[in-house]
Amino acid sequence: MELGESLMDAIHREAFEETNLTLRAVRAFGLSSDPDVERHIYPNGDIVQNVSLLAHALVDTGEPASNDGEAFEFRFVSAEEVDEDTFVKTEYPTFGHWKKFSETGEFQFV
Repeated sequence: MELGESLMDAIHREAFEETNLTLRAVRAFGLSSDPDVERHIYPNGDIVQNVSLLAHALVDTGEPASNDGEAFEFRFVSAEEVDEDTFVKTEYPTFGHWKKFSETGEFQFV
């Protein structure tokens, strides 16, 4: 999040910056603070542990493209195509949390 920005503003900004897509129907389904997933070590040695809002959204407009240079490949996949080997370590667990939320309707705290 940027200073003065709401969580919803951050979701929309980050999605646009990293994918060139605008979103609609954003739905939060969990919070993650799992140290195995949310801990990050910067090149200068600083260590942070994030708390991440887990959210699902539909694409409103745009063609997938990198606006900030952080992404280099885009593809839409079905739940059946989600594969641990093709997703970064910090993103893959989110699919399991979404599945559990979809099955139970319970907000996921992980």
